[in-house]
Amino acid sequence: MAESDIMADCARKRLVWDIKKDLLTLPADELFHIVKVIGPTPGKDTSELDLEDSEGCFEYIDALMSSVLASAANVPKAENCQNYTASDELKVENSNIVEI
Repeated sequence: MAESDIMADCARKRLVWDIKKDLLTLPADELFHIVKVIGPTPGKDTSELDLEDSEGCFEYIDALMSSVLASAANVPKAENCQNYTASDELKVENSNIVEI
């Protein structure tokens, strides 16, 4: 796996984690609104969710994010992102290698 591929994968993983952390800070009604906007998610049913179900709404959004990432099967996956710094990530983003 090329170093640029590893850095791109690490950048994706960091971005996904940042999004998940931000989602966890939202109230249930805002998560519910996001669920309604993003549309269908494989293996999930929005009819089972309501305005008070923050956990269910988070799981729905997380499932969509996971399915989108899994569908990028041709993208190499990095096993260890610890060796790459924010400056490495910036280089990858500036060279347009990162596609999310």
